[in-house]
Amino acid sequence: MKKMISMILAVLMIAVIFTGCGKTSNTETSGSEQPATELTAAETNKTDETNKEGPVLGITFRDTTNPTYIKEMNAMQEKCDEYGMTMIVQDAHEDLATQISQIENFMAMNVDYIFVNVFDADGIKKTIEKAVNEGFFVIIYDATFDIASLTFGYIDNYEYGYNIGKMAAEFINSNEELKNAETVEWGLQTYTTVTDIIARGDGVKDALAELAPNAKLVIEQDVFSTEEGVTATENFLQAHPDIKIVCGVTDPFVYGAYQAFNAAGYTGDEYGVFGCDGTDQALELISKRSIYRGTVALPLEKGARDLIDALWKHSKGEEIDDKVPFELTCVTAENIDEYLAE
Repeated sequence: MKKMISMILAVLMIAVIFTGCGKTSNTETSGSEQPATELTAAETNKTDETNKEGPVLGITFRDTTNPTYIKEMNAMQEKCDEYGMTMIVQDAHEDLATQISQIENFMAMNVDYIFVNVFDADGIKKTIEKAVNEGFFVIIYDATFDIASLTFGYIDNYEYGYNIGKMAAEFINSNEELKNAETVEWGLQTYTTVTDIIARGDGVKDALAELAPNAKLVIEQDVFSTEEGVTATENFLQAHPDIKIVCGVTDPFVYGAYQAFNAAGYTGDEYGVFGCDGTDQALELISKRSIYRGTVALPLEKGARDLIDALWKHSKGEEIDDKVPFELTCVTAENIDEYLAE
């Protein structure tokens, strides 16, 4: 049995993929530096095997090239190294069948913890239920499942989106040209395949409708990458050349809107793009007083470290909360310096 688990672990670790932004992350060798051939779940004692190498965390991310997830992976790896935990990361490439297979592989390996970055809540639900029912400790990210053992980065997605729209509305109301305009056209980049993200998009729409009555949503499109963010915004500008603002449900995709605006010469004081997550890229552009006007920042690295701290405590038999929440901070040119200093 031990040989079989070791073989499965070895094959899976070979398949681990870590790429991002032209530089190597600290997680690229994750799982290969600390081989774990004997795996145990502290909560359920699913086998009689001893855990010589510490707890093992299996992670399936939707896209390991996303800057948000890279930041979180690096912070998780740092903490895992500190505790002597083994972290194995898989890239699902936003393919449901791939993610299901990755979860099943983690179950076959009998890892202690399974982390699932959800992108198809309906499609992955049965697999998550199966894992939990078989005694695995399952951490959910970017979704809400009552059956999950723990929810990572818990936020109210409607509130999250509302804060994006609130920043855009405040930008309109603080700009005399926009405030006095009969109509301020704006576009939304979203992705409606994830139920929780639909609520985020609704929050953006409601905030602008309530706080900037002259704002008019003229176009909306699902976006799944920075490149698609560029293409979508090019489409926005072609269909609605008077568009002034683009809001999006995550910074990496909104960066595409920023690029398209700049390429088209939409760089004046009346233009702005707004996102969320607080990526380094977004924060840098806000600090330069560019048309990247605002992001709703999350303490991504702190949250990632808090998660590993919680799992380590759990592995030692201590009680932990069933949520690792994120606090929301609206970051604009007005408070960027203070935010970065903190």
